[in-house]
Amino acid sequence: MGKALIILLGLIFIVVGVLLIVKWAPAVLVVIEAGIALGLVIVGLGMLAFGISEIRSAAEEQRLAAEAEATPPPAESKQGGG
Repeated sequence: MGKALIILLGLIFIVVGVLLIVKWAPAVLVVIEAGIALGLVIVGLGMLAFGISEIRSAAEEQRLAAEAEATPPPAESKQGGG
């Protein structure tokens, strides 16, 4: 009985939702447009942060590679066992 009630409520919610979307079409479009605009801004900020992070990471890798080339390897000391 519980599963049938859930299915019935789901169908009722779908019908009411569709009717409200049709009745409130201009308001629904405003919400959709605002959601798209905010989504684009958020995705753009994320991409900007990722790009800056990648540039900094590449610069850090180049700096570390230059330091590694400039630094001679440590000399191994041999101790005689007299």
